[in-house]
Amino acid sequence: MRKTAESERNELAAVTVPRFALAVLLVAAVLTGVFAQAPSATPPTGSPDKRGIGVQTSGSTNTSQSEQAAREAKPELVLQTGYNNFFGATRFVFSPDGRLLATTTFRSSTVKLWETSSGRELRHLSSGTQSAMGMSPFIAFSRDNRLVAAAAGDNSVKIWDVVSGRELQTLAGTQGSMASAIAGVFFIAFTPDGRVVTISDAIRIWDAASGQELRSISLKTLGPSALMGGEGGAAITPDGNLLAFVVSDGSRPQVKVWDLATGREARALNLPDKEIASIELAFTPDGRLLVSGIVDKRLRLWDLSGKGNERELTPTVTDHGLTKFSRDGRLLAFAEGYTVKLWDLATLRELPALNAPHSGLLASQVGVFTNFSEDGKRLATGGFGTPTILWETETLKQLVKMSGRTNMSYEVAFSADGTRLSSGGRTRWDLRAGRGSRLTAAPSDGMFGLPSPDGKLLATFTMNSNVLTILEVPSGRQLQRLAPASGGGVIQRVNFSPDGAMLLTTYGPNPEQQQQSSITNPGGNENQLKIWDVKSGRELRSIALGLGGASKAGFNSDGRTMATLGAMGQISLWDTESGSRIRDLTSLPLGNFGSLANPASVTPGSINPGAIMNPGSIKPGSITMPNMTDMSAMMTNMMGAMSAGTMGQTVTSLAFSPDGRTLATGGVESKSNFDMAAMMSGAMNQGKKPKKQPTREPQDFMKSMKVEAIGQVRLWDVASGSEVGALKGHGKGVTEVAFSRDGRLLASGSTDNTIRIWDLATKRELRTLTGHTSNIESIDFSPDSRLLASAADDGGTFLWDTNTGEHLATLISLDEGGEWMVVTPQGLFDGTPVSWSQILWRYNQDTFNVAPIEWFFNEFYYPGLLSEILAGKRPRVAQDVSRKDRRQPVVKLSLAG
Repeated sequence: MRKTAESERNELAAVTVPRFALAVLLVAAVLTGVFAQAPSATPPTGSPDKRGIGVQTSGSTNTSQSEQAAREAKPELVLQTGYNNFFGATRFVFSPDGRLLATTTFRSSTVKLWETSSGRELRHLSSGTQSAMGMSPFIAFSRDNRLVAAAAGDNSVKIWDVVSGRELQTLAGTQGSMASAIAGVFFIAFTPDGRVVTISDAIRIWDAASGQELRSISLKTLGPSALMGGEGGAAITPDGNLLAFVVSDGSRPQVKVWDLATGREARALNLPDKEIASIELAFTPDGRLLVSGIVDKRLRLWDLSGKGNERELTPTVTDHGLTKFSRDGRLLAFAEGYTVKLWDLATLRELPALNAPHSGLLASQVGVFTNFSEDGKRLATGGFGTPTILWETETLKQLVKMSGRTNMSYEVAFSADGTRLSSGGRTRWDLRAGRGSRLTAAPSDGMFGLPSPDGKLLATFTMNSNVLTILEVPSGRQLQRLAPASGGGVIQRVNFSPDGAMLLTTYGPNPEQQQQSSITNPGGNENQLKIWDVKSGRELRSIALGLGGASKAGFNSDGRTMATLGAMGQISLWDTESGSRIRDLTSLPLGNFGSLANPASVTPGSINPGAIMNPGSIKPGSITMPNMTDMSAMMTNMMGAMSAGTMGQTVTSLAFSPDGRTLATGGVESKSNFDMAAMMSGAMNQGKKPKKQPTREPQDFMKSMKVEAIGQVRLWDVASGSEVGALKGHGKGVTEVAFSRDGRLLASGSTDNTIRIWDLATKRELRTLTGHTSNIESIDFSPDSRLLASAADDGGTFLWDTNTGEHLATLISLDEGGEWMVVTPQGLFDGTPVSWSQILWRYNQDTFNVAPIEWFFNEFYYPGLLSEILAGKRPRVAQDVSRKDRRQPVVKLSLAG
C-alpha cells in the first residue's frame, strides 16, 4: 500500500499537477505571492516554540540552540482556512504600520494574523482557554509592530513576537475572583515606552519586556462593558500617560481618568444621561476626549474636553450598536445590523454608508463588527455569516476579502463499520478510500444538515424555521417535508434514532416570540419535542417541554428511551412509545442557563437558534455569547448558594452508554465563598451602622467573591435514577461527552479546549488530548475505539489515536462539500486540487517569509493519507528537506552604458 501510494504520489506530482492543477496553482501563486520576502530579524528574547515540519503551533518549549536551528531550517505548513461559513471574525485590530490585521472570534482562543495587502492568513496564535463569557479575546499590537498581545480565559494576557510567533510573556492577573472570571481582560493597550495596560478586575500596568507588574489600580466599580462583555468603554492617550474608563455606580455612568504614572485618579466626568448604551471612548491626538453612545435609540456624541458640547448623529433601530473612532479622531463608524454609517467628526457630516454582504442567517439577531486602521484610511468588517473585508473609507471600495471557505464541523459520527465519518452537513469522509465527498447535490447555502446513521439520508433545516426536510443522499432528492401542525416554534435540535427510523426534533420560540412569551406566556407553547416517522413523514409523538424547553435531547441505543436536558437544569427520561415522563434524575432550580443564550451555536447537535436570552441584546456593542457551561456555574453560586462553601452543579451535555443502562452528563461543579446569609444580614442591619461607616457596594461583593470551578462528568443508573459515579479533572465546564462502542471508555470535551479519555471501570483518566483552540462541538469513538474524532467551531475535525493521545490528522471540508483536505501535524497533506490553494509554506519561522504550495509539493503531497491512518499506519516525511530552499531567485537587471 505504501509503495502504491508513493508511486501514485510521484506520478501525480509529475503529471497530474501540471495538467489538472496548473490553473489552481497559478491563481494561488498570484494570491499568495510567488516570491518569498526576505527574513526579518527576530528578537532573541523569549522561549522558542516547538515546531517541526507541519501545521503551525503556538506553544513554547525549551530546546537546545542546535535543535532550534535545525527546526528553523525546515518549512512549516500554514493552513489558509480562515473562518468557517458561520463563525466569522468579530474583533479586529490593525498593526500600527497597517501591514497586519489581527482577528479573533467568539468561543475561541485563536488569534489570526492576516496580511492586509494580499488577504493571506499568515499565522495562528492561541491564547489558551476560552473566557467564561465566551468573548472574542481582546488584542493589541505594540507601537513598533514587533509584539502582539491577546487576552486569555484565565484573566491573563499572552505576548508574542510577531515575526517568529514565539510566546514571550504571560501577564497573569488575579485568579479565582468572580469579577475576573466573568469579565476577564476586556482592554489591552501598549504604550510607546513599552508598557502594557490591561483592565479586568483592576487596572494593571506591566513591563512588556520582563512581564513584571509595575502597578495595580483598584476599581470600585466594574462598569457596563466589563459585565456585559461589550466593546468600548476605555481609551488611552496617544502618549500612554492617561487612561479613561467608563464606570457606573448605579445612578449614572461616569468617565474616570487615571494618571498611569502615579496611579491616581485625575478627574471624573459625569455623562449627561443615566442610561447610555454602546459607549465608546477615544482620545484624539490634540487631547480631546470623545464619547459616543446610544440614548433612547439615538446615537449621540459628546466632547468632554471642557467644551461639553453634545451632538445627535442619527436615530437607531435598536438600543445597541457598535461605534468605533478612528485613531486620529477624524472619523466615527456606527454599525447596526449589517450597515456601517460613517461621519466626518470635523464637520459632523454623515458620509455614504457601507453595506456588508451577509448570508442572512442571523440578520435579526446580530450584525457586523468593525474597526479602523491606524491611519483611518481602511475599515475592516466581519461577523457571523459575513466575510472579513477591508474597505477604503474614502471611496468604500472593497480592497481585500479575507474569505473563509471552511465549512462548519459538528455532530461528528463514525459509521457502524468504521469506514465512514460524518462531520457537519456537507462532506462525508470515506476513510477506507481516503477521501471526502459532497453529501448531496442540493443547495446548501444557509442550511444545516445531519446525516442519518447509515448515511443514506440528510435531515436539513435553516435558521429560524420550523420546517425539517429529509433529503436522499447523494442525489439531494426531497423525500419528506416535516412541519408541526400546531405551534409556531423554530427548530432547535435534531437527532436520528440509532436505526434511523425516527427523528427527534425540539422546538423553541423564535426571537420575536421569545420577547413576547417571556411576559405573556412564560411556559412557552413553542417549547416542544416531536418524534417523526422518517419513512412516512408522520408525527408520532408531541411532548410539551414547558419553561425554557430543552437544550439537549437524545435517544438511547434501542430508541425506546429519550433523555432531555431542560433549560433550568433538570435531566428527564422519557418513554418514546408513549411520550410519558419516566423520571427526573435532577431538578436543579436555576442550575442551567445553557439554552438561554447562544445564537451562534447553530448546529443540529449543539445549538439553540430559537432560545436566546435576549435577542435584541445580541449585538456587537452590547453583549457576547457566553460559554454557558461556565457561566451557569457562576450564576448557580450567585443565586443558589445560601452559605459559604456551597457547591453549585450545572449540566450542559448528556449521552447514553451503548447498553442503555447508564447516562453520562457533563457540566461543571463550582465552589464559592459567597455567603448569602451574611449578605442578607448585612443588608438588614444597614440602617443600624454608624453614619461614618462606609457602605459596601454590590460591586464589592462581586470583586471579593471567589469561585473554584471543576469540570465534571456524572454517571447515572437509568433504571433507578441514582448517581453511580463522577469523573473530575477538567479545569472548566464539560460541553460534550461520548461513550466508546464497547462501553469501556468515555471521552469528555471542555471549554478548556481539551478532551479527556476515561476508563469507566476504574474512573481513572487515561490521557488528555490537546490541540483544539476553539469550542469543541462534538466527539465520537470509532467502533474499535482506536480512533477518536472531534469537531470544533473553527471547522476542523481532528482524528486522534486513543492509545497514545497523538493528534493524527485534521480533516477540513470546503465550499459545497466536494472540496476537502487532510493534513497531518508533520505537514503531509492530501486533498482535491482546489483545496491546495489553502496551503502556504513558512521559512525560518518568519511570519512574513512564506511561499506557495508547489515549492514542496512533491515532498509532502501524500495520496491516500487518510486511508493509511485508518489502517493504523503513521506516515512521516520521507526525507530531510531542511537544506532545500526552493525560493525563486531575485533577478536584477542593469543596463550598461
